[in-house]
Amino acid sequence: MSRGIALLTTLLLGSFTWGQSTTLPEPRWRAFLITFSPGPALWERFGHNALLIYDSQLDRNYCYDFGNFDFEQPGFLRRFILRQMLYSAERKDVEQLLSEYRLQNRQITGQSLQLSSDQAEQLWRNLELNVREDRKFYAYDYYQDNCSTRIRDHLDRVTHGALRAALESLPTGTTYRHHTRLGLAYQPLLLAGVDFLLSTPADRTLSAWEECFLPERLAAHVRTVKLDGAALVLSERQMNPYLDETRLIRVPAREPPLLAWGGGLGLVIGVALASCGLVADRSAVGRGLAGAVWAGWGLLAGVAGSLLLLMWLLTDHRATYANLNLLLVSPLSLAWLVLGPLAARGRAVEASRWLAAGLVAMAILAIVIKGIGGSRQENWPIAAFALPATMGMLAGVVVCCRGARLLKRGSPDEQDH
Repeated sequence: MSRGIALLTTLLLGSFTWGQSTTLPEPRWRAFLITFSPGPALWERFGHNALLIYDSQLDRNYCYDFGNFDFEQPGFLRRFILRQMLYSAERKDVEQLLSEYRLQNRQITGQSLQLSSDQAEQLWRNLELNVREDRKFYAYDYYQDNCSTRIRDHLDRVTHGALRAALESLPTGTTYRHHTRLGLAYQPLLLAGVDFLLSTPADRTLSAWEECFLPERLAAHVRTVKLDGAALVLSERQMNPYLDETRLIRVPAREPPLLAWGGGLGLVIGVALASCGLVADRSAVGRGLAGAVWAGWGLLAGVAGSLLLLMWLLTDHRATYANLNLLLVSPLSLAWLVLGPLAARGRAVEASRWLAAGLVAMAILAIVIKGIGGSRQENWPIAAFALPATMGMLAGVVVCCRGARLLKRGSPDEQDH
């Protein structure tokens, strides 16, 4: 049995019947959606998919994959930072592709699509155009233009917009941020960083059409679609006979407890920053330690806030624009690199107090804006982290500066005066 026929018998439930009693010959062109479950690498955590077109007349498979990138591509790092990455569409050998994913113990789902032979042929022609050297590259967007949305759009095109019409009005109750949290739950530090960077665009409730940016959600949604009264998915098969369920990487059902993590870490940092005010006036070592801790916090918060600002002003990462977290973790915190050590030594007292009070006021303002519905950004974990930390910084500076004033009043020069 040839490779093409073997693959089809894996995918299909049986012969196709048209009408109630007349069995027609198998159509020449058939289309299949192949979906791969998440893998171990970072860029594999959200799954992958491909389109397979089968020509029964030539007994030939054509497999198309839109998730190709090259670390060695000129300017890859710059493009990655600026969100100008170039991905490409490629025609792949289907047996080799399936073998690679089987070796990774990835679940492989094949769905036979109820497209006419003419539609499947047109899909093949469109895909062939898309893998031409002058047309295969595209500007990748992790939410709105990726390997899965490209396949979705090709299917919509050959169904004359029927797929979009069927899915666009269906709410899912999910957001881009929600799916990102689930996909990155296995790496808490990376998740915290990405969650911090994401802004309001990531918190819009998605339609089923938009949720198809995830390969497994695309497979799930096309399963529900009917075109002209007939199910779009004719049959479905699992295509990895060697799958070990115990080693399968699964997307968690619930988001990690980021609010508890953020609040707990913020409280610890806040207490540490406040405690520095108590030790700063006791010895030279205490002053040095307090100054170093405050400067370190300023570096961490200031760099994080500056990154938000740069992402907004200098990159194409639209999902990070106008980030409310700029009020919670501000670039102004970089001033602690200078004022922190000075405040620990009882100098620059007024400037330090004003800066600390201003940062607390900005954090409270962000929470008020969020609380009254002025922003849809889901950043309560960041607020739970930032407010205790900034308040701890204010408390530490106030205690230290008050101690410095008392010490100054008790000095011989002050008494003589």
